[in-house]
Amino acid sequence: MEAKLEAFPIHRVDLDETFLDIDGRRIGGVPLFDAGFTESAGISGRLGAVGSNAEIGLFEASPQDGTDRPGPLRQALDGSHKAVVLVTRGGRPGLSLINASRFLAPSGVPALQVSSVEADWLRERAAAGGPARLVASSTRRPAQAFNVLGTIRGSDPAAAPLVVMTPRSGWWTCAGERGGGIAAWLETARSVVSAKPVRDVHFLASSGHELGQIGLDAYLENRAALAGQAKLWLHYGANIGAGRQIRLQPADADAQSLGISALAGQGLTASQIVPPGTAPGGEAGTIFHRQGRYLSLQGDNPLFHNPADRWPEAVDVILATRQALAFATLAAQLATA
Repeated sequence: MEAKLEAFPIHRVDLDETFLDIDGRRIGGVPLFDAGFTESAGISGRLGAVGSNAEIGLFEASPQDGTDRPGPLRQALDGSHKAVVLVTRGGRPGLSLINASRFLAPSGVPALQVSSVEADWLRERAAAGGPARLVASSTRRPAQAFNVLGTIRGSDPAAAPLVVMTPRSGWWTCAGERGGGIAAWLETARSVVSAKPVRDVHFLASSGHELGQIGLDAYLENRAALAGQAKLWLHYGANIGAGRQIRLQPADADAQSLGISALAGQGLTASQIVPPGTAPGGEAGTIFHRQGRYLSLQGDNPLFHNPADRWPEAVDVILATRQALAFATLAAQLATA
């Protein structure tokens, strides 16, 4: 297999000082990477619920909330407050960060994400309307990020290629969120090499999933036609083997049948199938919007975007292995057909 790193430019966010001072306490946090930042002095004023006339609004959000679509979170960022404290609500207590969907075009007031363990105390402080200071001092610096690419050449260069993709980055250690997908990606490469494919099979492990999926966009920048030319895009999404749920996102009925059959080969069934024609989550959504064919495998994870998403507690190795084998076998079949 031909493998390489492919760089793309990025403005990295370096955190300087990021905290909330209130009632003699300093609570550390992480700013939203696609909202505003503060100067080093921060923003001072009263803390109150979002929608009040307080200078600093208090809001609760989950890792599934997006900053790129209308809704309460977007309203909080675009409202009348000078800054917002975001208490993150994940499946476990802690600081469960929200993806920066607008990373390349940040907007909204500075927003500091803090741990859910502070929720009750902060609600009390917001009800009292006392003074607070929010600091989200950060700097964007030019840097490079890297996608990992590989190609296994087929015997017929004219045959439509197969693409196998998975994100390689996320918040914190993200063992459950990303580990199963990376394992499946590697097992698929091994399986395809052994199968002696007819068609080329391209492999992409992309960076920047949590930053608006910028790695896939960078990959397609000089390969725009590939979205529609590929026989199929196999997408190994989040949380494969991290929970009990198995979610399929197929482009059409044929892709759905392929996914169901592949899972059945390992004695597995999908607990959820997103109806074909529905915009899928993750990187498969980009292929959907570019009129390409895809089959996406995802799962669930109670530790999603949480610092506790670590090996070995976050991963069911047996379940992840069975899903990896199911789709690696499917990829080998598609590559030789």
